[in-house]
Amino acid sequence: MRRNVLIADTDPVLRNAVTVGLEPYGVDIFTADRDGQAYKLFLEKGPSLVILDVLLPRRGGLDLLRKIKATEEGKDLPVIVTCPMTNCSDLRREAMEELGASAFFEKPLDFDSIRSRVEKLFTISVPCETTFEIAFMPYEVPERGELSANPFPALLHHLLHQEFTGRLNLVRERVKKILFLERGKVVFATSNRVSETLGRSMMAAGVITEEVYGEALEKLGEGSKRFGEILVDMGVADEELINKSIRNNICQKVSEVFSWSSGRYAITRDGGHEMNVIDRSLEGREIFWNGVMKHMSIGEILAAMRPKMDSYIAVKRNPEKLCEDMELNGGTFPFLRRAQEFPGNKLEDALVLAKGEREVRTLFALLIMEYFAFSSNQECRVLGDGEDVELLQRFYAHAEYLRELKGRNLFRVLGVPLDASDEVVHTAYLERAREYHPDTAVAEDSDQIKQVLSEIFVIIKKAYDSIKDCDDRKKYLKRLQEPLENERMEGAIIIEAETKFQQGMVAMKRRNLAEALPLFQAAYGLHSDESDYALYCGIAMMYLNEGDPVQIFEEARKMFMIAADLDRAAPEPYYRLGLLYKRERKMDKAKAYFQRAMVRDPGHIESKREVRLMNVRQQGLPRKSMFGSLMGKKR
Repeated sequence: MRRNVLIADTDPVLRNAVTVGLEPYGVDIFTADRDGQAYKLFLEKGPSLVILDVLLPRRGGLDLLRKIKATEEGKDLPVIVTCPMTNCSDLRREAMEELGASAFFEKPLDFDSIRSRVEKLFTISVPCETTFEIAFMPYEVPERGELSANPFPALLHHLLHQEFTGRLNLVRERVKKILFLERGKVVFATSNRVSETLGRSMMAAGVITEEVYGEALEKLGEGSKRFGEILVDMGVADEELINKSIRNNICQKVSEVFSWSSGRYAITRDGGHEMNVIDRSLEGREIFWNGVMKHMSIGEILAAMRPKMDSYIAVKRNPEKLCEDMELNGGTFPFLRRAQEFPGNKLEDALVLAKGEREVRTLFALLIMEYFAFSSNQECRVLGDGEDVELLQRFYAHAEYLRELKGRNLFRVLGVPLDASDEVVHTAYLERAREYHPDTAVAEDSDQIKQVLSEIFVIIKKAYDSIKDCDDRKKYLKRLQEPLENERMEGAIIIEAETKFQQGMVAMKRRNLAEALPLFQAAYGLHSDESDYALYCGIAMMYLNEGDPVQIFEEARKMFMIAADLDRAAPEPYYRLGLLYKRERKMDKAKAYFQRAMVRDPGHIESKREVRLMNVRQQGLPRKSMFGSLMGKKR
């Protein structure tokens, strides 16, 4: 996706030099020599970067910067400001600290400095990583060693990707296992654990009964046939069921080793297993799924992912296929649908979206089973080829377009100039409707693609309905070109509210509550998000004692609760609620609110004093004697 760069400068030589310098980054350049023209291009083109001169004609570059930063599209936009004068410190301070410019350079320009800034924005040439190694995934492993240094998942991953043929011998205390591999597939596994024999495994799965198991064991001791063959002879299983049970048993034996944090291993390169059991062989995907979901500790999983937290996720296979590949129930499906949105995000962000341990395990399994990969480039979201990947590429292209649309003004949504006619606007709408109407989805498109197309069309239709008429466009354009007016109005309201509040505080200090209360109420009416305004409304109400006491106390209680909600860490609203309930002689509630105030500020003196006095009264001691005893202790 090509990006736009806006250069606003009166010097045509400089505009040309910057244009030539940015050509390697594959961007479209738009230039202007005055602030009005530049702002019009900003609204129409939506640049990814603006380079502007502080001495633009008419109102100047800083005024243009202020207008850009006041819009929704421009508040986070990188802007580089240039200055043709010496001693630009005041302008630099205003541009960088007050208006949010990204960089400030004096002329003549050092283009290497600008280039370094641009390269951070336009990393077009950064390739995708084709590997997906996690922290415990080494490229090479010694043929003998300790599992604490080379964990089992790393060993297995290495051997499978090397298409290894041979044996992997594993020992932990008294447990011994041998994995037989042939061309990167596990074809058999042995274990000295009775619980991992084929018979125990089939009995635990409910395939055979305990009686059948016992009878088959007796026959196993009498002859040379294997356990599965005996079951076939007994007529309780067929060859297909035996093969499926053997595969499940092999998977259990291998997956269980994911829980080993210690032990020894030895790799033996030979001809593998003597039996022809290729039809029972296991792909790594099945083993890793069971190992990660059932046996590997969550601590090891998080430790393995930690070094990759800043890496971007790319997709190699549709994560929704995991249910089909692993024959899973629908419980995993909602997360797998959400996981389609992970590519283009950092691993750290994906972990935040994972709810609970099972979803963290699923995310790790998607990485280790190569549904997901890692990329150093945020734009590289899909790796591989094939029909499945083509659908994913279509989904991410539409999703990216939807994300961009949400930040555009209505002219840019339809791709029309600011002075477009009714006919031009209508034609642009029809063109986009033909491309993004939900009916354009084909049968192969996923539900996610259809949903994204629907959301895109809603934005396009809303934009058309809002500016299809000439008068509507003029009104909307006026709002766009005067973005600071609302901001000034909001600032004026804040100043007025604070003025009213301070006037109320002066009246309260004079103990004139009748004058203070309407001033506090006016301040709260102007700016209802300020905790102090609500708090002092309540205080003035509580002590004014005019009107129905029940109604007054209820109104004061309401204002204190609002103040507490606006500033949850402040103790004062809870202290005032305590005083309110104390005046109503509801001592249990009063004490509870004093204690809440002390939770928020353990040093809140007034609340501590109130709780102490309540404790004295509950103990039935006279206040005077109690204070006397305390003073006596101090002496």
